[in-house]
Amino acid sequence: MGTSREHHQPHDHVFKLACRSPAAAQALVRSAYGEALAAAIVPGSLRLETPVEISDELEEDERDLVFSCRLAVVGPEEVEALILVSIEHQRGPHPEMPLRVYDYVRVQWAAWIREHPGRKLPVVLPIVVHQGPRPWTGPRSVADMLAAPAALLEQVGRFVPALELALVDLGQLTPE
Repeated sequence: MGTSREHHQPHDHVFKLACRSPAAAQALVRSAYGEALAAAIVPGSLRLETPVEISDELEEDERDLVFSCRLAVVGPEEVEALILVSIEHQRGPHPEMPLRVYDYVRVQWAAWIREHPGRKLPVVLPIVVHQGPRPWTGPRSVADMLAAPAALLEQVGRFVPALELALVDLGQLTPE
C-alpha cells in the first residue's frame, strides 16, 4: 500500500496465497471486526478482486488483497462492501500506516466512481495484518498522527479524518 514499501519479502507472497480464499478473508474480518460483521457477509458473495494500482512501482505480488462482498444489514437490505487486506511484514510498525491505509481507501473509492458512475460508494473495510516479531506499537489512526492536543481534536474531531486501523496483530499471538 503506498509507494514507500520496504523491500519485497518472500513470505509476503506465501501469506497472501494463504489469505486468497473467501474462508480466509472471512476469518480475517472476524479477527479484525468481530463475529457480527463476519456473519453479515452474504454467503457466496465474497470474491477476490483485482486490486487498484496505487503506484507503478509496485509489482503484482506487492499489492494488497481486495475482496468484494455484500453485507446483510438490518432488514432485507444488503450493501456492497470492499475488504482491503494489507499484509505488512515489517520488523516494526510503519509510522505512516494509518495514512497509507487512508490513501488506499481513497484510491479504491476513486476507482469505484470511475467504474460505477452515479452509484453510492461501497463500505470499505480495511484490515492491516501485522506480522512483526513484537506487538504493534505504532499509530492506530490518522488522528494519532496529528500534532494537536486532545482537547482540540475533541472539538474538531468529526471534521478531521481519523481512520482507525482494524489491526490483526500476529505479534501478540503465541506460537500455539
